[in-house]
Amino acid sequence: DDHNNVSAFNFVSPAADSNVSAPTYVSPDAYKNLSVPTKYYEPLAPSPSSFDYYIFALQWGVSVCNAAGTHCLRKDRGHPKFTIHGLWPSKLKGAPNTNGNQFLVHVKDLQGKLDIAWPDVQNLNNAKFWGEQWKKHGTCSGLKQHEYFKKALILFDKIELRNRVAQLRPVLGNFGGKYNLQSLLNAYDKTYNVKPRILCNTNSVGKQQIQEFQLNISTNEVELTINNEELKNCPKRDADLPL
Repeated sequence: DDHNNVSAFNFVSPAADSNVSAPTYVSPDAYKNLSVPTKYYEPLAPSPSSFDYYIFALQWGVSVCNAAGTHCLRKDRGHPKFTIHGLWPSKLKGAPNTNGNQFLVHVKDLQGKLDIAWPDVQNLNNAKFWGEQWKKHGTCSGLKQHEYFKKALILFDKIELRNRVAQLRPVLGNFGGKYNLQSLLNAYDKTYNVKPRILCNTNSVGKQQIQEFQLNISTNEVELTINNEELKNCPKRDADLPL
């Protein structure tokens, strides 16, 4: 995502809807002097209701913040945990079309959970980050805004990716630190009967690290195995999961 080229999250004012509050957000001008954000593998969104499955992307905060050329506002380089990057309607074949519908926010009751599960790791502007994801992907899901964000939270709680990776320790010998990526994929597949995609980046001293897991999820919330491009932007066999 390029935070500099997306307008701020549009909220309904309390006067317009008594059930909706308008959380504060930082002006887009605050982002003009930041370095180029971490680049993501993020597919274009299909037109509404014309998709086959979701990609559920979960990013590792430390890897996002210590990537080469990336500036995070967190002084502690991001938390060593997985949080939501996005829930992206996707197609099996064909070139999807983007949908730029405007939106209103109706997620007041979910905001506390979203702050924990779906934070803006880089710029600490959660509302703006949710707005970007809704405009680019949520509007193409065929779901109402509340349904879309609630679905992401349900998947996040159901999958508990950090615990999943930690439970591979008896097979892989460690949690965190250096992993052989193919061994990690094989152990995950053997344990959970489904294969994820792993996205890598490089930190400021040239070490390859795990940035993100992407899981294919059917529209009825069943996990699907990924059979192509299981490793994305991972030219080396090994990668760190920095703690």
